Amino acid sequence: YYKSLRWYSRHSNMVLLTAEIFYWCVLPALVLFIISWNTWPFRTSTLTVSGDPSTEWKELIPDDEDDENRKTMQCLAQFHMKNNKELGREAGRTFHLRPTIVIPAKLTVLDGLPDYCQYGIFATPKEYDSVVRLSAGSATKKPDSEGDVRGFALKVKGVEGDSAMGGNGNGSKATEQNFLMIQPNKFALKNAAQLASVSESSQKARGNPIALFKDLAAKEGLLTAIGMMKSLLSEVGKPFSGFATTTFNTCAPHKCGPYACRLGLKLSTDRVPNEVADEEYFLTKDFEKHLEESGELEYDLQLQFFTDESQTPIEDPTVVWNSAFVTVAKLTISKESLSVAHDDNFVKEVEMMSFNLWKGLEDHRPLGHVNRARKFAYPQSAERRGAV
Repeated sequence: YYKSLRWYSRHSNMVLLTAEIFYWCVLPALVLFIISWNTWPFRTSTLTVSGDPSTEWKELIPDDEDDENRKTMQCLAQFHMKNNKELGREAGRTFHLRPTIVIPAKLTVLDGLPDYCQYGIFATPKEYDSVVRLSAGSATKKPDSEGDVRGFALKVKGVEGDSAMGGNGNGSKATEQNFLMIQPNKFALKNAAQLASVSESSQKARGNPIALFKDLAAKEGLLTAIGMMKSLLSEVGKPFSGFATTTFNTCAPHKCGPYACRLGLKLSTDRVPNEVADEEYFLTKDFEKHLEESGELEYDLQLQFFTDESQTPIEDPTVVWNSAFVTVAKLTISKESLSVAHDDNFVKEVEMMSFNLWKGLEDHRPLGHVNRARKFAYPQSAERRGAV
């Protein structure tokens, strides 16, 4: 004991220095290594499972969910207003602030669909005028070279039917249908409260991942923070080849009549990605180049149905659904639409639109906790910036 005490007294400074280095350098690096493990190519896999579409899905809604969602929305509202103030700009969207491009499109519902698909806008073959907004998910205007979640928002115009906002049979009618998709096939976070927590910590961290992790660990606990950071890095860190070469997914389900499904979007014909340009916002030019070269871009709009709770859970958006996709419509963007996309008045009009996924048909009502939280978040965000 006395020998150990004498050794420590002689080397205490070295011991303390080693501990400091481990805490501030080695431990954060080790944590980031662990949580980025699943972002490596050899750690990913895809498995398609069989199973028929089922109507046995069920939402699990806690009694206090509305109260919790209101508290979460207050946190997001504070984040939104603080972000606007710090950036010195007029109020914009809470997330997906910067559009890559906004452009008109046509959605053509296919004929001869399976019976379980024929609900809502997919009930009969028809062509709909639509608007597409492609975006980066950040609340700030980051360069395209930085990792981000990319968004593909689709607004289908001229729909008719009972509204998801009010429910079936109360006289409220929908005139548009909105679907919101991102390039990952699952969400990084399980619920809206985690999103609010990450947003708040991100403002404090100002782009420093170690500072972000430490703030999350202080609020959420070490293990929860590790899980959140791991999920965030796995999604944000994925390579993105462009909007004309990538698949997209709602990652949270909607109704399809009595069924439940996620929606996906993919190019009808595979395209080779362009070389990455050395420009701050190169994704706009990349999309326009693909469109000019091909004359039009055609996407398959697909439904991915609920089969059972273990494989296709309704309430957990962090799980990849592995049921089969069914193509129900073609989304076409023509080269001629570029002239409209370059019209400042059209861009301003679209930027004042609300791409609220609850603005749609009861037959396509959003499902699951994250989507129910969005019912609170989207109208509040739109109101703060005067959107319609």
